[in-house]
Parts: sequence; structure tokens; C-alpha cells
Amino acid sequence: MLILALPGAAWSLYAGLIASAAFFGEQPSPTDHATTTAALLSGASLWLATALLTAVVFRRTVVPVLCGLAAAGFAAAAMSVQPRAPLSTADSAGWLSAWTPPTSWAIVLWGVTALVLSAYGRASRARRRRAAH
Repeated sequence: MLILALPGAAWSLYAGLIASAAFFGEQPSPTDHATTTAALLSGASLWLATALLTAVVFRRTVVPVLCGLAAAGFAAAAMSVQPRAPLSTADSAGWLSAWTPPTSWAIVLWGVTALVLSAYGRASRARRRRAAH
């Protein structure tokens, strides 16, 4: 799971750096700063989702703690940008940056599958208990 989150996290960092980079001497606009913040928050949401999923599915502490620390790092980086425009003005490339790679969608698919299988397991156990009585 940790490895699946790396491409999305790297892409959100890249999108954030590109959005706030000064090209050809031109300073980034307030919207560019907002897009950078949105990209970093997107990376934080990916790490947070990965931490929650690994904690629920694997019930171990090492990977969720590492993912939680990465989420905190991304959130701290996002707060250090201090956008000069509201986050609602950020480009969608920032908000969706961590979720564009297919590996991020694999995490989502894995999470949905785990939830469906868990619900199915609970329902079948309940059905067996009712049938036994």
C-alpha cells in the first residue's frame, strides 16, 4: 500500500513545485500559490487515505504511522505556502494531482473491495447465526 501511494505523492509534489515556480522571471500569481497548496493537500489526503486503509485492512502499526507522518508533512508543507488567494481559486490540477496516477485509484479500489468483503462477511455470518437458531 505504501508503494502504491508513492507515485501519487510524487506527482502532487511535482504539480505543486511547477505551479509555484517562477518561469522566465515571472513571479507566480496568487492562484498559482493556491494551486500549490491544493496539490500538497491532495498529497496529504492520499497519505491519510492510505494510512486509514492500511490500519483497517492489515491491523499493523508501522505503515499507518509512516503514512500518517507523510500526511502531516504534506499538510505542514501546504500550510507553509500561505496562498494569497482563496483555495477555491486553485486549479483542478492541484486538487486532483495525487489522485491522477492509476496507483492511487488502485488504493481506492482496494479500499472499496475491503469494505465490500467485510460487509459481505458480516452479513453471511449473521445469516448463518439466524439459520442456526
